Amino acid sequence: MPERLTSPTLIILLVFAMIGWGGSWTSGKVASQLARPEVIIFWRFLITVVSMVPLMIVQRESMRVEKRTLLWLLCASLLLIAYNMFFLVGVRKGYAGAGGVLVTTLNPVMTLIWTSLFFRKRPWKLQIAGLFLGFVGGAIILNIWRISYNDLLDSGNIFFLLAPMAWSLLTVLSQKIQKQLSFTVFSFYVFAFATVISFPLACLHGLWPTSDQSMVLWANIVFLAIVATSFGATIYFLASSRLGSQRASSFTFLIPMIAVLISWLVLDEKPITTTIIGGALSIAAVQMINMKPSGKAAGA
Repeated sequence: MPERLTSPTLIILLVFAMIGWGGSWTSGKVASQLARPEVIIFWRFLITVVSMVPLMIVQRESMRVEKRTLLWLLCASLLLIAYNMFFLVGVRKGYAGAGGVLVTTLNPVMTLIWTSLFFRKRPWKLQIAGLFLGFVGGAIILNIWRISYNDLLDSGNIFFLLAPMAWSLLTVLSQKIQKQLSFTVFSFYVFAFATVISFPLACLHGLWPTSDQSMVLWANIVFLAIVATSFGATIYFLASSRLGSQRASSFTFLIPMIAVLISWLVLDEKPITTTIIGGALSIAAVQMINMKPSGKAAGA
């Protein structure tokens, strides 16, 4: 049962979730070339909701929520849709590598900022150092010194700057909502609302995607739905409530290195030295953020 998960077990599951998210950059890139983002988003969320139904039946939890909580759930759903739009449009128009680094390194930084504002909790020095180290690691993976300012802010990559804003807000909001709801009920409602909201948007562009590579398209949509969303996001939301939003978001520093490794195995894109160094720094950043400072309790 989820309630019995210990922190070490949850951390292991969170690492597997990050592996799924690392693969989602390659999967999202392929899917975005074969169908409209609005269509991919709808089917991704619909498949996710359907896959969660057995879990909801087994859990037998109450689905009752207060009206005020419903409003927060609606806001979370809109943020989830916004993030997916930024993600898919970004990988479709911009640099997929830049997106994987920018989004995952800016996400913990923005989460720390929002958490400090909403919960009035001042981060300790080791946390701030870890966030900075993670950003440096991501910059090294990206070889940022070779990319001009205009390249990073072109019509595609600007979405990679908007994506972490949406996701970091969703991370903090999920922690707030899960004080009233369990993570399974929260996840189910958010994905269900997102499915309903994205339905008319998908209809405008043809609800059923047509492509010469339909099998490839559907395989990637299913991967995004089951592995990255149903499993990955649910574990992430659970970790946000149990470990704290700052600590959970710090694990996204693992995604750039994981994404590179998956592309190496699947696409035979061999990693360069700077990628290995940057990935090592990002992993070290996760360790620093998760360390408990002496005389202070951990958590967000």
